[in-house]
This record gives sequence, C-alpha cells and structure tokens, in this order.
Amino acid sequence: MYPYEMIDPYFWEKFFLFILLTALVLFLFNEGMRRLLKVEKRGFFNKAVYVNKRHKLIDRMIRVIFLVFMIIALIVNVTRDSVEMIRIFDPAILLFFMLFLTETTRAVMEYKYSEERNRYLLTTSFVLFTSILVISMLMTDFYGLF
Repeated sequence: MYPYEMIDPYFWEKFFLFILLTALVLFLFNEGMRRLLKVEKRGFFNKAVYVNKRHKLIDRMIRVIFLVFMIIALIVNVTRDSVEMIRIFDPAILLFFMLFLTETTRAVMEYKYSEERNRYLLTTSFVLFTSILVISMLMTDFYGLF
C-alpha cells in the first residue's frame, strides 16, 4: 500500500476551503476592528511600513536572529529521528514566534511614536486574535478537518 492512498479523497477541497475561510475570518476581524477604532486603512501590500528608523532596525534584527535560529534548527533537527526532534526548533513554531515578536514590536512602536493613537490597539488586537486562532487550530487538529 502506498502512503498517498491513505489520504482523504477530499483533502485538497477541505484544505483550500479551510485556507479561504481562515483568511476571510482574519480579514473581517481586521476590517471590523479598523472601523470600530476609526483607524486609517493601510494598503494590502503596504504592511511593512515602519514607524521610524529605530523600528526598522529592531524589526530587521529580529528577522536576522530568527533566520539564524532557523539555520541552527535545521542543523540540529536534520540529524535526529523524527520522534526525537526538538519541537521548539520546528520551522512553523519559529515562524509563529517571529511573527508574534515583530508584530508586538510594531504595536509598541506605534504606541510610542505613531500619530494615530488607536493604531497600536488595532495591531495588538489583531496579534492576539491571530494567536488565539492559530493556537486553537493546533490544539484541535485544525478543528477536526485534518
């Protein structure tokens, strides 16, 4: 028996539906909070707008540090059996921590230096909502879909 024969025949349909619904929930939450807090809309591809040069420096330092962690994780985990892998070095977990840390840094910098006083509340609420969503997905095996 081949491994691909054990995959659910509707796996890809469930997967794409799950991705679309998750993106829709995140979009609706962000739009609702943005309107509630009366914050100006940022462009879709313009998320990497830095508050100031210090924010840019800190953000890039975080990204470089996590890139080094990813390389170290690859070196450490590639030599181990899949059962003995160090889970904190899983790339998905490292990526989640990096995104959490960079967005938290953005919220702090917006709180200190932004002209829009409610911008940091939007960033903080989005980080918390996304974190709760991701953790609940992982704890429930993606809500029983996979």
